Amino acid sequence: MEKASSAGSPKCSFTLYHHYKEKNRKVAENYLFKAIQQGSAPAKQKMAILKLSGRYGFKKIFEGLCEYILNIPDVIKYAKENAWELQ
Repeated sequence: MEKASSAGSPKCSFTLYHHYKEKNRKVAENYLFKAIQQGSAPAKQKMAILKLSGRYGFKKIFEGLCEYILNIPDVIKYAKENAWELQ
């Protein structure tokens, strides 16, 4: 899966984020950032939620709120395109 992530698969990068988030937070965040760079709507939404929760400081809360709202159309599009995976 690491090879697919390195090859540009946002789904693999986001899956690896979930795999590592309990084991190694730094490695997990690197995969989250990689998934965001690769265009993953769920990864962008996760980052917005982390900012909203205050993980990246008080000043990032409003930024997280804006990112969350602005990313909603992309998440809806992702859900429609991947509905078979969500069942």
